Amino acid sequence: MLQRPLRSSGELIFLPEKGLYRRLKTPFVQELLITTTTVQQRDTHGRVETLALEKLPLAKALVEGFLAVFSGSWDSLASHFRVYFSSENSHWKLGLTPIHTVMTQMISCILLEGEKEHVVRLWVRKTNGDVTRDQFLEPHVLAPEQWGDYQRHFEWGH
Repeated sequence: MLQRPLRSSGELIFLPEKGLYRRLKTPFVQELLITTTTVQQRDTHGRVETLALEKLPLAKALVEGFLAVFSGSWDSLASHFRVYFSSENSHWKLGLTPIHTVMTQMISCILLEGEKEHVVRLWVRKTNGDVTRDQFLEPHVLAPEQWGDYQRHFEWGH
């Protein structure tokens, strides 16, 4: 639909007990909070829109799948995707194809590329042929004792 790629920048934080937080900085400011039950969006004026997932099976399947991707749990990944893995030296690729019918309606495959323990790129190919690529320029893994430092990003969504 777009004539050229849409470029954006921001930060992404995943905490296993909380969900996924994304703060978009450009081309506009926006916060997104994704949990197992809701997707919430907050704009620059503090207005929050909430999407409850219990009545939206497609959105719920997508959220569960993406939370599984960020969880790092092989069991969780295997319950949502066929998993393909390859590595060469410190570089690796993890290919994921959805197994749930609802998710296969939107996503053809997901590819994560990494170096050592860090994800550096995430590719999502949709069934309509669109491809989304996220590049993580300064990725780091938070130790559980650091999670408390990031709780504030998840508190506005209550």
